Amino acid sequence: MSPPARQLKNEPLLEAILDSMQDGLTVLDRELLILHANRPVRDHYSEKLPLEGKACYSAFRDRDEPCENCPTLRAIESRKMERSEVRAPAEGGRTRVWELTAWPILDDSGGVAALVESFRDVTAQREAESLRKEQESLYRSLFESNTSVILFIDPDTAAIRDANPMACAFYGHSRDALRKMKITEINVLSPEEVFEEMRRAKAEKRNHFNFSHRLADGSVREVEVFSGPITVGGQPLLASIVHDVSERKAAEREREKLIDDLRTALSEVKTLRGLIPICSSCSKVRDDEGYWNRIEVYIRDHSDAQLTHGLCPECVDRLYPDLEGEG
Repeated sequence: MSPPARQLKNEPLLEAILDSMQDGLTVLDRELLILHANRPVRDHYSEKLPLEGKACYSAFRDRDEPCENCPTLRAIESRKMERSEVRAPAEGGRTRVWELTAWPILDDSGGVAALVESFRDVTAQREAESLRKEQESLYRSLFESNTSVILFIDPDTAAIRDANPMACAFYGHSRDALRKMKITEINVLSPEEVFEEMRRAKAEKRNHFNFSHRLADGSVREVEVFSGPITVGGQPLLASIVHDVSERKAAEREREKLIDDLRTALSEVKTLRGLIPICSSCSKVRDDEGYWNRIEVYIRDHSDAQLTHGLCPECVDRLYPDLEGEG
């Protein structure tokens, strides 16, 4: 038995410490033979016990030669800690990911006398990292490539934490500049009015607002803002999607003006409708109560028209023949 192995056998406290660790630990010699395996390793490879005296690649991977990118072989060469990740099939077809770390045990002359190799199952961690990267990629795609103006705002301070490219193009500010601004610097309302509007929206359980925002060139655009809570990097924020509705609002105002003008015009007009009984001789008109009135009286009572009187040329000739040729 080699000196490191004899030393381990003579140190029950050291074995107890190794067995108490959650990570799998093995002590290997320079030939990668297992000198000691702690309890987690023995429990995991119980069908292959005893492990001592077997090559690690044979006992753990059923191989006839060391694994590719073996951290223990690298540690022998470098005489410092080396780390690798290996993937191995597990029950149910799931691939497990193991993080292997090797530390060299140096003798008095600085040579490698033995090595300690740890095994840690990082499958769940790597799957979570992969899922997080997918989510970040999706988030970035939705945020960066979105054709809508999007701002991430701190609900407590009103600070703009991030802005997508469409927001930069709309407001005319760079991304860095927007990140240094507060939404109250863009909104034409005072900060108190902005927070009051947000308070009212919360009380009314609505998530949209109608504001006017000032652009970098000083122009003001009417916007409709839809906001909802999100969490980015553990920080609660408001995701605000901003729609420019200036043209729509202008068209709505023009339409309302036309409707008001039409209403006014209609209120000033009375229209004569239906059959009007009129005398074929004297031209008097019979009203709804059966009385015959002069036509100008009927028109006056049934419309807003005001009649004036004069004489047509034919009546002048008939009534005042002596006037013909005078003047």
